[in-house]
Amino acid sequence: FASADKTFYDVDNNFWGVKEINELSSKQIISGYEDQSFRPSNEVTRAEAAIMIARALKLNTEDVPAVPFQDVEASHFAYNEIAAVYKAGIMQGSNNHFQPNEGLKRGEMAVLLDNAFHLAATAENTFGDVAQNHFAFDAIHYLAAHKISEGYPDKTFKPDNTTNRAEFAALLAKTLNVKNDANIAALLAEIQENEIELESYEFIGNAEVGLSFPEMTGEDA
Repeated sequence: FASADKTFYDVDNNFWGVKEINELSSKQIISGYEDQSFRPSNEVTRAEAAIMIARALKLNTEDVPAVPFQDVEASHFAYNEIAAVYKAGIMQGSNNHFQPNEGLKRGEMAVLLDNAFHLAATAENTFGDVAQNHFAFDAIHYLAAHKISEGYPDKTFKPDNTTNRAEFAALLAKTLNVKNDANIAALLAEIQENEIELESYEFIGNAEVGLSFPEMTGEDA
């Protein structure tokens, strides 16, 4: 990955995901390659996804435990981020392997985003190609419920297709915005509740409580 906060020559202003890609770049969540490309059509690997999630959540990537994955050596470019998301319970491996260079499938992407951001919602059966017993059923439909991903025009999600870098960036940016909106709504609700409690307190404080105080002179005041 190259330095962040720059324009990618292969993502022009008419590209469908340019807004989300630029948004993540400005937040230094994505950074592209040394040749100033983003390569939006390339599949996103599990290692790259780990890096983006770790940056998006601002996970501690310094004090990380050793990982049990035989295919992720300490010298791996994404070792710290993989260790961080593993420690946080966001990404796991299989049979002591993480498969860092494998492309992330769309169903796996949905589970990853749900693990990272806890997208609880009512999971209705929206997509014809995602059975209720599919491992990613809930996560996929959480994305749909929050309008993060509405699938394809033919009402499919294609959970076994690999995710490209533009798709992952777009969904990650939308997920961050959904969570930010939810946090703002929760904060406003808390402020309103506190204002109601404060008004009640002020009313009680101004009520007649039957106490009398000695009259104060000008010198006492």
